[in-house]
Amino acid sequence: MDKRACRQIPAMLATPQDISLAKRVKAAKYIAKTEVRLCGHKKTLLLYLFPAAEMRNGKTRAAYRVFLTHDDYITQSLKSKSIYWLTGRLESFAWCCEDYANKDWITFADDKSVEVVQKFFRSNEDPILAIKKFQQDLLYHRRLSRYKQIISKIDKCMALVPALPHGWKHWVEESALYESRYIFYEYRDRKFMDGYCTHCHHDVKVERPHHGKKGICPRCGSPITFKAIGKSTRVVDQKYVTLIQRVGNGFVFRGFDVFKDYRDNYRNPKFDVDENMRTFSDNNFQIKVSDCFSYNQFRPDYNVMRWKDDANAGVYYDSVVYPKNLKEILFDTKCQYSSLWTMLEMNPGMKIDVLAFLQEYKLCYEYLIKMGFYQLVADDYHGGMLDEKAKNIAELFGLPKSWVPELKKMNPNMDELELFQAAYKAGKRTTADEVKKIERVIGVQKGIFSLKVSTTHKILKYFKPMVHKNWNGYDASDSFSIWQDYIGFCKGLKWNLKNEFILFPKNLQKAHDEAMDLWEEKKDEESDRRIREMYQSYNAQFHWTYKDLVMVVPRCANDIRQEAQNQHNCVASYIQLVAKQKTVILFLRKQSEPEKSYYTVEYCDGQVVQCRCFGNGDMTKKIEVAIRKFERDINARFAKSKIGVGAA
Repeated sequence: MDKRACRQIPAMLATPQDISLAKRVKAAKYIAKTEVRLCGHKKTLLLYLFPAAEMRNGKTRAAYRVFLTHDDYITQSLKSKSIYWLTGRLESFAWCCEDYANKDWITFADDKSVEVVQKFFRSNEDPILAIKKFQQDLLYHRRLSRYKQIISKIDKCMALVPALPHGWKHWVEESALYESRYIFYEYRDRKFMDGYCTHCHHDVKVERPHHGKKGICPRCGSPITFKAIGKSTRVVDQKYVTLIQRVGNGFVFRGFDVFKDYRDNYRNPKFDVDENMRTFSDNNFQIKVSDCFSYNQFRPDYNVMRWKDDANAGVYYDSVVYPKNLKEILFDTKCQYSSLWTMLEMNPGMKIDVLAFLQEYKLCYEYLIKMGFYQLVADDYHGGMLDEKAKNIAELFGLPKSWVPELKKMNPNMDELELFQAAYKAGKRTTADEVKKIERVIGVQKGIFSLKVSTTHKILKYFKPMVHKNWNGYDASDSFSIWQDYIGFCKGLKWNLKNEFILFPKNLQKAHDEAMDLWEEKKDEESDRRIREMYQSYNAQFHWTYKDLVMVVPRCANDIRQEAQNQHNCVASYIQLVAKQKTVILFLRKQSEPEKSYYTVEYCDGQVVQCRCFGNGDMTKKIEVAIRKFERDINARFAKSKIGVGAA
């Protein structure tokens, strides 16, 4: 748009008829007039916007005039003497939310102005809508032009993506959705009931099925889940699936969202496989943000679905991975001997973070997979504990070689391996069955092997009734932790743990609380005895006077408790630390009132750590000066006598 040519066109002024219209149409924000002029040898539509409120006061000057050609637009602001230009659309400066429902927000001064707009755009629609549509379309095409390079780059990447493997959908339904196999049955009060297997697609007879329980199809032998018709109103299975393919010198990770919906018709469920992410990597499986794409609404036209660059896209961290091409495409990479394909084929429907596996691959994974330790591999690639420098499998597990066959029986996860390791460290031999039982009853509680008070069998027998019960607010796993604390209290109190009535109390929570109270009392008695024993030496070391102040040493534990009550602070929690000579608690008081609390002082490592008045208040300037002198005097006293305490 030629701005110089635009400026040279004289601005139109409002007429008395226009002012009269503004007074009549109270809802109008602007009165609009139009004309067509030649501007820079281009036919140009001029839209003048007169502020109605100012026109009612007799003003004739327009606030804006919009210049529109068939391929451009610009707005000149006439609000001030200095001319400035606006490049935004009409609604960006002459619109507000209050005007949205107001049809008269811009009122045309006459029919001629309306006809000028309609003739210019060859449209019979509302002139404001015609201008708005023109500006929107023009902006869209401008933006589209700017994005041509981006779109071209994206399309070139997408053109490199190979076709889907043969039988792709069949594999997704059969393997990725391996657990999506059901027998829907109609409940009858009889031994055999009529059912339908969604895997073999046949009617079958099932014996005493139970809704939600696992079973086997009597016809095809597939593992299934029983679903009672009437109770199964919301059976929808969803999985993320990843397909990895070679692209040039790297890879493309294709992410699919898979749905199987049985709600409308379990005999003919809806089955959808939607690809929504593509991520390109180099040969070392490293990914740049610029190489991530999603299938989504593309800018600027949000009605168009296509591939777009998307920094938030990536590789599904928890998805089922297509295994049939992995051996071929991983050739000549660090993962070429990984046997990842074996693990996935042996465990249909298994979800893994495949990108993490490939990036964090350890040489030991090959041997673990070949030996059937799939769970350890799946748990380890997220910063696991397996040492890839281990010389053999026994060293890798931290267990004797003779234990490996027992591990193979259960394909343990990392938690279960740690249970085996805990047993070995405790000098106990355990089995796969025992580890499974421990995990089933009390979870991953490695402390069970270090307890010498009873056998594992008896301990699990004690906790088995608590499984899946909120026993006093706790399940069996939480209760085991409480029991461990209880055993510690019993040992401290020197109770006879050979007595099973003490070892396995009927009410664990009550027994724990009672033992804890007695243990705390015992500790307090011991602490009080030690503080009393230390009083004479501490009084000689820390008794101090200065002007009207005196430093008082507590005689017993109760003195510290009383100080806490008087001062409203937590100094009572320091009693055990004082008894163990980890710190020193002192009372700064007035010489005239030595029995009345004033400031509480903590002295440790040659300095006053804290000095607080009532309610943990800070020191005054006077007290701060006194405390600094106390430090100097006490440290000098220690230096002379070469006597100290743990806190000095």
